Amino acid sequence: MAAYDRGTAKFINGEAKVICPDHFQNIADPNSMKVTVTPLSARSKGVAVVEKFPGGFKVRELAEGAGTYDFDYMVSCKRKGFEKIPVQRKMPAANNVKSKEIQVLVKNTSTK
Repeated sequence: MAAYDRGTAKFINGEAKVICPDHFQNIADPNSMKVTVTPLSARSKGVAVVEKFPGGFKVRELAEGAGTYDFDYMVSCKRKGFEKIPVQRKMPAANNVKSKEIQVLVKNTSTK
């Protein structure tokens, strides 16, 4: 189980600090935090997450950049209390699904 926060923030002179909302901080395990940042300027020199802390993160523009522009971000963490539950990565094989279940699915989608 995971918790996510996403949004748009702004670099000011090549630096930004993002604080996640309280409801995210209450359920997210900060030790498992992953951050993805997408600059929204073609003039960006690239970006790096330079610090992660409980409740947020800091980013900087690379090559001592001093740009002022927006960026999108997404933060994901494991949920507190579920840290040891493994992620299920395999889908059940098609031959494990009973044909009656498939018929019901087909019937439900064809009536919409």
